[in-house]
Amino acid sequence: MSNKFFGPTGDDTFENLEYSSQLVDNGLLKDADSSEIEYEVRHGVDLRAATECNVFWSRFSLRLMDYVASLDISTEEKREQCLLIAGEHAHWNWLNKLITYGSQNYEWFFLYAEDKPQAAALVYHPKQSMLGADEIFYIEFIEVAPWNRDIPNCKRKFSGIGGLLIDHITFYAVKKTLV
Repeated sequence: MSNKFFGPTGDDTFENLEYSSQLVDNGLLKDADSSEIEYEVRHGVDLRAATECNVFWSRFSLRLMDYVASLDISTEEKREQCLLIAGEHAHWNWLNKLITYGSQNYEWFFLYAEDKPQAAALVYHPKQSMLGADEIFYIEFIEVAPWNRDIPNCKRKFSGIGGLLIDHITFYAVKKTLV
């Protein structure tokens, strides 16, 4: 399976589309082979990041579904595996979310490693807490790349990516609340 794809200009990258989000943190995480990989967390509404989530994640899922279709298993087993690959987020479109939820009350976060989005989250603030008078940061949507989930016929690339992004969101929320 090749990782090559064509970006919006016909080349194989999105280099001509600038990131509009801000780099807010970075660090190291371990991949499935225990190699340390650099990651970064970006914050802000970002056309390029939302587009990359759609393109990278959809292409990966479609390639894996093509592979499942070629397996010598029953139609029912193929259907079950394809449903697991698609997951509950199959209908999500991060670019549409950007258009719909681009207001000032939404905070966008993207976790990148190996030049690809590994996770994305959309947080609403301020939201009235149901437990008191305080305003909270509410995670409206969070998704990890399909290669970071437990799905058939695919070795997970990174574990704990969603939790790592939530940790960064929590740190951001606490820092913003104290300012």
